[in-house]
Amino acid sequence: MKLGQTWSTLEMVLSVLLVLMSAVAVAAIVMAWIGLNPDDTVPETTTAALSTSTIEQGSTTAVPSSSSTAVPDVKHVSCSFENGFCDWKPDPDAPWRVLNGSNYPSSTGPEVDHTFMNSTGSYITCWRGPTECIIRSQNLSSDRACLEFWYYMYGRDVYKLSVLVGTGTEDEQILWSKQGNLGKSWLPGQIYLNETDTFWFVFKAERTRRGTENEISLDDISLTMGPCPIRPSPEPKLLTTAAPLPKDCGGPRIFTEANSSFTSLGYPSRYPEEADCLWYVKAAPGLNVLLNITDLDLALGRDLLDVLDGEEYNTTRLATLTGNGPFQTLASQTNLVTLHLTSGKLTSGKGFAANYITGYRLGLPPPCTEKEFRCQESKDCISMDTVCDGKNDCNDASDEVDCMMLWRGKYVGQGVARGFLPPTWHSICADDSLMNLDQLICSTLHYPHSQGSTPLNASGYGPYAIANVSDSGNLILKHSTKCLSDNVLYVRCTLRDCGRHFLPSTGLQIAGGSDAPAGSWPWIASLQYKNNHICGANLIAPGWLLTAAHCVLGREKLLENWVAYLGLIDLFNTDASDVVMATAVAIYSHPHYDSRCMDSDVALIQLAQPLNMTKYIQPICLAEEDQSFKPGFMCHIAGWGSSHPKGPTFSKLQEAPVPLVSTETCMNQMADSFNITSHMICAGYPQGGIDTCSGDSGGPLICEDVDHEWLVGVTSFGIGCAQTNRSGIYAQVASLLPWIKQQIEKAERTKPVP
Repeated sequence: MKLGQTWSTLEMVLSVLLVLMSAVAVAAIVMAWIGLNPDDTVPETTTAALSTSTIEQGSTTAVPSSSSTAVPDVKHVSCSFENGFCDWKPDPDAPWRVLNGSNYPSSTGPEVDHTFMNSTGSYITCWRGPTECIIRSQNLSSDRACLEFWYYMYGRDVYKLSVLVGTGTEDEQILWSKQGNLGKSWLPGQIYLNETDTFWFVFKAERTRRGTENEISLDDISLTMGPCPIRPSPEPKLLTTAAPLPKDCGGPRIFTEANSSFTSLGYPSRYPEEADCLWYVKAAPGLNVLLNITDLDLALGRDLLDVLDGEEYNTTRLATLTGNGPFQTLASQTNLVTLHLTSGKLTSGKGFAANYITGYRLGLPPPCTEKEFRCQESKDCISMDTVCDGKNDCNDASDEVDCMMLWRGKYVGQGVARGFLPPTWHSICADDSLMNLDQLICSTLHYPHSQGSTPLNASGYGPYAIANVSDSGNLILKHSTKCLSDNVLYVRCTLRDCGRHFLPSTGLQIAGGSDAPAGSWPWIASLQYKNNHICGANLIAPGWLLTAAHCVLGREKLLENWVAYLGLIDLFNTDASDVVMATAVAIYSHPHYDSRCMDSDVALIQLAQPLNMTKYIQPICLAEEDQSFKPGFMCHIAGWGSSHPKGPTFSKLQEAPVPLVSTETCMNQMADSFNITSHMICAGYPQGGIDTCSGDSGGPLICEDVDHEWLVGVTSFGIGCAQTNRSGIYAQVASLLPWIKQQIEKAERTKPVP
């Protein structure tokens, strides 16, 4: 062969080899781009250490590096978070939290985990506290491994989720990241890694600010050998935030037509955040309104639609609606119905739709005659002769409530015993043949003890009634023209087992204050919703708590979410031996509570089981109308609330002395914001400095009289906290006592027999 031919042949062979080598290189690049690897039979090539240059497609990232024969650390990475963080290490200064189910507010976080797709499974989340959360794996070594995970990013303040890798020789480098609000769903992520050196993974969540308007969560992290499987998934779309709706819904709106329909602003897409919206439906005088709620979609237990009957400061609540239905038809007694929508941040529901008609007694039962009594709940008419006969003729026992009273007494809990025999009250005749009649009368009036009774000349106390006791122990009254003994019964009841603490208090401050000693407030309770302290409450009987209506409104039926801790000093020490946890079987908000003016701001909580009394758990006495606590009288307040609006709560119970303030002075202080009603009482210092604040609501304002502590007020509201010439406002217990006693008596009379 000639030399020229030889070179030509060699050139041809070399050209073929170059083409083949180029094809292999291109194939390797293509496979790396789609997240695959060359076949193991291909000869290994040496590359540089981990490159920061990554190729991203969707949520899969391929990272080129060298191969090795190291065994992957699958067990140190894979985690569904059902039993904590597995082998992952949260940064103590930027911690993730393990949660299951939705968190607060429920409209921002995942309602289910990814593993089980239900509310019992767990996931980790960066939520509420820190603006960034970091978690690291252990040191690992791997050979062509795929890291897979599921992530959730929702809320206006979500910023970024990143996956980084560290090798010990270089700074941690970002392999994968996503930014912004990506919606309310779990999304898949993948990273293919081929690293020869020891390394570790880092998940870093970042938020633009603290708060609850964001959610970054992780679940089901896994590491598997080999290339990442192809999982086609669309690139998540960044959600844009629509222009906010006006908080007042562009209102208030007033409807005077005979019939019409209307919706909340933004329906059916959304409703305003932090809404405070009003709609008025006004019928002609003498007519009423029949309102139909045809659609309802509000954040359950947080965003509320109050439907009120009557003018402001004189309303009755027809319904407080939240969540999704059931849709209701509501009939008013007056010619004016008010709808009041309130909401928090990050609303996600549709809102509501409604229509109405006006007419004469639409949806109302026929009127009762003068000789009939109307049951409160069923609205049935029953004979007046059956009222106060010792039998429940109404399903709610409203015919057997307020059947006994003490009249013309010198002191609280004393007076002539009177019973109601339709149509009027009758004084009970003294009869020496009836033993323990005074104790029966006292227990009927919810006084735990009697100090005895004495006969009193009957002149001037008519009409009269003779008392007997039935076989079931009920008091039976019968009309009499006179008392055979010429005497009526003067009874002395006592609350000696209430309003006493066995350990002293120190009278230190709430706002910016100091800790209350154990046992100094044995009647106070921490009222918690979903294990978060919401408000204070007061033990008024072994089976009853009294709190503020605004603490529970709209969540009265969500009983499984409520607990109360008594005997508690430290919110973080609920397992202490002196602490008792109580659950609720019923919650009753005052029917005239109106969130616009905060009138009648009380609610009762019926406990599942009566509590046993200890030196750390005791009931408080309820102040009555004829008790006189004058302006300037020094009383006391207590609670776990913050020292300034929107601040954190104290972990330990705080207490402080405060003087009562006259209604006139208080009205002058609040004239620009609120009207002080007969159901309110004020306390505080002109110079400010000591006051209740956020988190103290529902707690006690107590005053001491005759060796007893009396619950004079229930913490309700204020303007700011501890400001100059801004007294704290409390629901006045004495003026609301008739409803409190009626509700307890109805509930006790209709309680199922075990």
